[in-house]
Amino acid sequence: MTSLQPHDSGRQFTSMVLVMGNTGSGKSHFINKLKEGATVESDSTSRCEAVYTRIGRTRLVVLDCPGFNDTKLSDAQVLAEISRVLSTQYLLENELKLCGILCLRDITKARMEGSDVKTFELFYKLVGRNAFPHVVFVTTKWGLLDDENRMKAEKRELELKDDFWKEMIIEGKGSYVTRFLDTKDSAEGIISQIIGDKHPVVLKIQQELVDEEMQLSETSVGAIVAQGVEERLERSTSKIERCRARLERESNSTKKTSVILEIRKEEKVRDQAQADHGQLNQKVGRDMKSKIKKLGTSQETLRTACSVLGIVLSVVVPLTASACSVM
Repeated sequence: MTSLQPHDSGRQFTSMVLVMGNTGSGKSHFINKLKEGATVESDSTSRCEAVYTRIGRTRLVVLDCPGFNDTKLSDAQVLAEISRVLSTQYLLENELKLCGILCLRDITKARMEGSDVKTFELFYKLVGRNAFPHVVFVTTKWGLLDDENRMKAEKRELELKDDFWKEMIIEGKGSYVTRFLDTKDSAEGIISQIIGDKHPVVLKIQQELVDEEMQLSETSVGAIVAQGVEERLERSTSKIERCRARLERESNSTKKTSVILEIRKEEKVRDQAQADHGQLNQKVGRDMKSKIKKLGTSQETLRTACSVLGIVLSVVVPLTASACSVM
């Protein structure tokens, strides 16, 4: 891919690390431990939140991303948000280099549920096999465990390695697993393992969106989300039709009210599915190219990225005198 910014070997790039995981996995806590003064407050974010800091001499942006299977956002909304960020970074890769992804997992969570399996499949498809070595699975909340529960957690961690994450770990040639021990040193140590590689990371979805200019629904991960949206739309539409037929036959006023409420509930589900369908039909990579070109590439890279994405960059250690919070 040809970046929208000319390469200048005399300029120092900024590294970027994505922090992903389900709500409650400890993403925001990890970032706050990484650098005091960070403004990320909750795992239940609806937008990507960026924190700028330094580790040693490395300038770093840590991005807290909403997770799939969110309680407030649909998977299509989450995918659209992450896709905008990843497309923008890829287009500015000469100076904003993706170094890797941390995928956090609450080790106190007893079992892998069906939603966890689906979330992992989406993550797997988003990243792509070539980027597996740049993914770190981080188990969290070890400090909450007593001796007995710690032994159970260690057994769960081993099961995750040997079963659930096995294909991405690929016998030491792919992703790897580590523990976050609830300290700043632990957070910095985890980040340091992935920011040392000079070669930028390219995810499968970035190639699909930017290089191939696919619609979100055409990408490997988007196709799975799109299938779920279509099924949800079909179910809700069918249920609305059945409820309306019941309403016409119903004479009892109390029962009519109940059916009307059920229709309204399903209409909200249908409307969200229709909105998700529209988002998945977008060509995010092409749209981001257009926005960046309109802004011009003479701006400082992080300011350009934040302007395009409409996110706040919390600058804990200022990059320049003018690098403050950017909307």
